[in-house]
Amino acid sequence: MKIFFVTLTLVLSLPLSASASPPEQISTRLQLAQVDYAVMHDRLIEKCKTSSPESIPELTKAIAQWDSNNSPALRQLKIISSEHIAKIRGISQIEATAQSEKISEMMTNGLRTQFDNVSGDELKAACNGGYAATSLQSPMLNFSELLNEVVQGKKAE
Repeated sequence: MKIFFVTLTLVLSLPLSASASPPEQISTRLQLAQVDYAVMHDRLIEKCKTSSPESIPELTKAIAQWDSNNSPALRQLKIISSEHIAKIRGISQIEATAQSEKISEMMTNGLRTQFDNVSGDELKAACNGGYAATSLQSPMLNFSELLNEVVQGKKAE
């Protein structure tokens, strides 16, 4: 988990411009969009129930708010990603969707494995507002904004 938080913290600390992200940031954010956040958030809540049960109401509220703002965009970004895979690999949309799902599963499992190895202190910090205040508020995890940037980029093509 330390690697997860360190990696996520590093990625989330990248500066963003006011209007559009540099290509490297868009690429990183598109990779982050492949993670199944429902799985990761459920895992965090379960771990916090043991580590810091008093944190659950606020953590759940913060995750629900983030989810409300980002889930529709995440679904759309996954569709766009699958369409892109089909186009560049010359495969059917069904095959591309299956490959996109495998990528999502791989990324989620990798983060879950790291997440399961987090120290007690790091977990408590995450449960008690750290995750809600930093990760969920990071522009790097603002997938609605990313979707807007991707759509604007597609229009410019």
